[in-house]
Amino acid sequence: MTRCFSVLCLALTLACGLAAADPYYQSLRDELGALGLNEIQFVYGDSEADVAGSFRPYGGKIGAASVETLDVSADGVPFSHARRVAVTQPGGKYWEVIIGGDNHGVSARKGDALWCVFWLRAVNRSDAGDPRVLLTVKNKDKGIHTHNGQIPSYEWRRFAVPVGFKSVSGSEWKTEFYFNYGIQTVDIGGLAFVKVPGAKLGDLPKTVIDVDYAGRALDAPWRAAAAERIDELRKGDLTVEVVDAAGKPVPDAEVAVRMQRHAFRFGNISNTSVTSKDDAVGRKNREVFLENFNHATIGTFKHPAWAGKWKPEHAKDATIKVIDWLESENISMHGHTLCWHDRHHAQVDLNEMSVAQVREHMLKYVRDVLTDPKVAGRVESWDAINHPLGFTEVWEYAGKDIMLEELKLHRELAPEALLFVNEGQQMPRGGEGATGPFGQMIRYYMENGAPIDGVGFMCHFNAQTLTAPEELLAKLDGFAALAEDYDGYDLQLKITEFDISVNDKDPAQVSARADYVRDFLTMCFSHPKMQGITAWGFWAGRAWKPEAMYFNKDWSLREHGEQFRKLVFGDWWTEEGLTTNAKGQAQLRGFLGDYTVTARKQGQEVSVTGALSKDGSTLRITLP
Repeated sequence: MTRCFSVLCLALTLACGLAAADPYYQSLRDELGALGLNEIQFVYGDSEADVAGSFRPYGGKIGAASVETLDVSADGVPFSHARRVAVTQPGGKYWEVIIGGDNHGVSARKGDALWCVFWLRAVNRSDAGDPRVLLTVKNKDKGIHTHNGQIPSYEWRRFAVPVGFKSVSGSEWKTEFYFNYGIQTVDIGGLAFVKVPGAKLGDLPKTVIDVDYAGRALDAPWRAAAAERIDELRKGDLTVEVVDAAGKPVPDAEVAVRMQRHAFRFGNISNTSVTSKDDAVGRKNREVFLENFNHATIGTFKHPAWAGKWKPEHAKDATIKVIDWLESENISMHGHTLCWHDRHHAQVDLNEMSVAQVREHMLKYVRDVLTDPKVAGRVESWDAINHPLGFTEVWEYAGKDIMLEELKLHRELAPEALLFVNEGQQMPRGGEGATGPFGQMIRYYMENGAPIDGVGFMCHFNAQTLTAPEELLAKLDGFAALAEDYDGYDLQLKITEFDISVNDKDPAQVSARADYVRDFLTMCFSHPKMQGITAWGFWAGRAWKPEAMYFNKDWSLREHGEQFRKLVFGDWWTEEGLTTNAKGQAQLRGFLGDYTVTARKQGQEVSVTGALSKDGSTLRITLP
């Protein structure tokens, strides 16, 4: 009822208040006319009233959203009204909250172009990252064109998208905007759709995303400083001593030093829906994981997943199977997550449960999982509190100090595990960093003696939010410095979720993504408090953001995946051949981690394994 009334009011308001020649739509006509494109047709009308009456909210989960009309005449935009779409419940498919409309019988044929103009403004951030809206032009149920626009800006921004009709004939097509990308609020206005018969798409104005960022140049000054920190922080001195059976030094022996695994955590999420399966996809998934990563986030500790309320492959038994496999491969694990303070992930009914019941429910879940004999002591670190700012309804209802109790219970039941507090939107461009609300929340925990070991950052970037490396360093320094004001704290930092979503058809965005993977990893690897970097998926065949993955569906490596491997297994990897000196020693400075070292002389060969630590290590090899 609210949505229908809102749409009706907008149509009536505009119909009564606008002159016959709408200045906004006339400006679009003039813009195209200046390009020599005068034979045009406004598909949904050339006034706000017409377009408002054509686009209506609908979809399978429209009840999980609200749509209201806004007067934006004072916002400095060339239109007077907009719609605010607020998705209030998680779950469902992205196409299940829609604003769309039929085309009033306007026909199109192959070779025609449709110029789509719309304005977007983010109001609040999504639980899945920056708010996003997808535009699609459809022929019945078949998509003709989609434009997936992420909206980091909290100011109005115009999007102009040319669409070419390739397979459409007649009038059986329509335009829709999809909004169901998690809990988010987005304003949309200035809708205009102009058919331009026979126009080339390159002749139409198009929004070009600026994907550059400061410090991208290969000679940028920050690189030398980062390299120095990496050498100091991530390398150690390795001495190899080769002796004979009598313990005497063996000079001129050949020594091969081969790194096997980084000490630093280069991780990825271990997707139970494929990792736990014994089919070809599951086997390939496990193979590629082991070839590229030494640390795994298990994302199915979330209450509804663990309880089997999502899919069987996310439930406890499948999760335990993945834990068993990771442990057998000596892969350290990060748990995500036991405490998430929205009613859906916490599985609480705030309308029916008392404060005491909610508090006990939250603590019981922590207790149940951490004391489970198949989990206890096997997980190295946890997102002990997840999204404390993005999702607040449970702790606002039950009391802020419930988070202190959750952290203390975590420590009691998992005393050896590292406990991180995990939040998003701190590192992408525009994030407030340690001086903002998240920094204040971290201070709240330490002021009240909560046992936290580190700060986790969800780093879901897009082409418009690539933070300059030096700004990134300043943000990391700011969070690390929070511990200086509190006795007993030494905050570690961890990139808990990392990906970059871009338009794979735009060469500039693809190139920027590859460069930013290089620069983001470099700056994070160079920070003294950084404990690890976990990418949020790696295979486009099974991922929440396929466009962001290192590997295509056919398992071929994308450009940014090549940058990841070049750094981790090239620039930051140690393999070297040496010869022992007169004292039977060979020395090098290598990256911290696990090694196999082989000594060889006169047909005799012996290999040993060992770890290179920050303080340096000595490996002794005895040749027969």
